[in-house]
Amino acid sequence: MAETIRQSIKRRTRTRLAVGVALWLLFAVIPFLVIPQFPSSAYAFPAVIVGAVCFMAGLFLARHIRCPGCGRQIGRTIGLLVAFTSAQHGPKECPYCRLSLDGRIDESQTRG
Repeated sequence: MAETIRQSIKRRTRTRLAVGVALWLLFAVIPFLVIPQFPSSAYAFPAVIVGAVCFMAGLFLARHIRCPGCGRQIGRTIGLLVAFTSAQHGPKECPYCRLSLDGRIDESQTRG
């Protein structure tokens, strides 16, 4: 069964944000909690920087999700709203081409 555009946006946004947070935890937070001498080591500052870059990369990728109808970036306008609200309270269509987010992906318009 094909997923709806809303489900696709929700899945992609949540996945990208989860990867960003997981990498941030891996590089920037967990070493400080697990290794007692880590905060004073030479690797502490680079680990924090790498963790912050990974987190920002996750946010960047979540913002650059495209509409299957018009191809414009909708992650920055409605991506987080779709990912973290219900279908009743969230946006109903693409703000650029007015493609319904509740339509199936295989039935939707393709950019052309």
